Parts: sequence; structure tokens; C-alpha cells
Amino acid sequence: LQLDLPDRCLVSENITITVNWLLTPFTGNLSCIINTGDGYSIDPYQPENVSSRITHSYSSPGDFAVFVECSTSEWHVTAQGNIIVEEASGSLRVSGCFSQHEYKDGVCVAVYGEALWIQIELNTGTNMNVSLLADNRTLSESSVQTGDPAYNLTLDIASQHLIGPGIHHLQIVASSDRTSLTLNTSIIVQLFEAISGLQGQLSTTRLQAGKELQINVSVSRGAPMELKIEFKGSNGTFSHSRESPTGQTQISNISLNVEGMLLFRMSGNVQAWAVD
Repeated sequence: LQLDLPDRCLVSENITITVNWLLTPFTGNLSCIINTGDGYSIDPYQPENVSSRITHSYSSPGDFAVFVECSTSEWHVTAQGNIIVEEASGSLRVSGCFSQHEYKDGVCVAVYGEALWIQIELNTGTNMNVSLLADNRTLSESSVQTGDPAYNLTLDIASQHLIGPGIHHLQIVASSDRTSLTLNTSIIVQLFEAISGLQGQLSTTRLQAGKELQINVSVSRGAPMELKIEFKGSNGTFSHSRESPTGQTQISNISLNVEGMLLFRMSGNVQAWAVD
């Protein structure tokens, strides 16, 4: 007599218990008793064939012994197996992001068009299928095996083209084909276009000391940005920084309290912004 069943399963998961009668030929009727170890039993169980299957599910976690006893006119044999039933629950969270920019305050920051990896920690008792979604649109899908302490979801260039640059609230959904267990979490992703075409136009090239100099600043591509303006002269270097949330043409008024010839320099960088 052979008894086949899974080594482990989840609460409420349907499992198959297979009973194989190996003593053939035999005379008389084949009659069995099946006890699943959780208070459920079939007595008598009369299989129609020498190999038969029953479906069962456990309502609570634990370590259960499954017992089968079968008899014919000539034989009386038993078989036993064990199964570990785990709670059908778990946890899912984002533990970090990997790109050229830091992961800060729950926000992943990356330059649009460069790969971004979102690291998740998934704690369940079974293998899970994990999807990264934007407004119910699938950006990536992965299979996470039981025991993986951390896993990286990839937001590649093709996926970024589906949503474009900007601030995106993405959903991460983990589900299993074996059970109805579903876990959800979310992550904010900011994709910035690389800055290009940065220009600064001075209102004048001659200015009286102590007066304000007006600078018209614009970029042809990329936003938001952090702008830094520097003036270098014989008396030292003077700088002025400001943030440009739109990346569009703006006017900066800077008061210069020095005399002499100054070298003007301007630079801009992608800047992460806090999201409420």
C-alpha cells in the first residue's frame, strides 16, 4: 500500500491524497479507512481502482499524520504520511531601490530611460507571482520562490515608456496559483528626464556694484531641476542656488556687491522632490 501526499500546504488549500494498492491480484472487495489527522475520516472508503485520489483541505495550521488502512479477503495493510500545514498569510514590503539616485522617504528616484530596480521583501509559505502595476497596467511580472529573503523587480526602459516621465504611484501585487492569498503594497516612483539645453541670458554685461542682475534661465528638456549660478572674480567665487519645479523659463535676480570682472557659470541637476 502506497500513500502519496504533499510535504506541506497552506490552510484552505486543496491537496490531493493518492492511495495506491500494490498487492495484485487480490480477491474480494478492496475497502479502506482514511484519516487525515485533523478529525476528518472516510470509513469505509471503497476505491473503484487500485489507484485512487481524494481531495482535502485543512482549516488550521499544524503537523498532521495521514493514516490509511486497507483490506481485502487476503490482505490487511496500512500506510502513513505526514504533512505540514502553514498559515495562509504573509507580508510584502518595499525595502529599497537601486539607481543613480537615493531611495528616500519611500520614494524611488531615477532618470527616465535608465533601469530602476525595486527591492521587495516577501514572507509567505509558498511561491508567489509578483506584478508591478500602474493603473492596472502590468509593467513587469516575476516569480518569487519560497525562502527568497529579498527580490528585485525591474522597471526597465520598455516599461518606463508605458508610463512616461513624472511622478507615478505604482502597485505591487503578490498572488499564488495554489491559494487565494493576495498581498499588496505601493511605491512612489519619480522618473526625471536628463537635463539638456540649459541656457542663461544676462540682462546686461555691465552692472553697478550693489545692483541686481537679472538672469533669464531655461532648459529645453528635463524637469524638475536644481539650478546653481556661480560668479568667479578676483575677490572670490559667489554662488546662488535655487530649485525649479517646472524646468521652464524663469528669471533669477541676484544682487552683486563686488566690483571687477566676473566669470559667469551655470549648472543644473536632476533633483528629487518630496511628495505628499
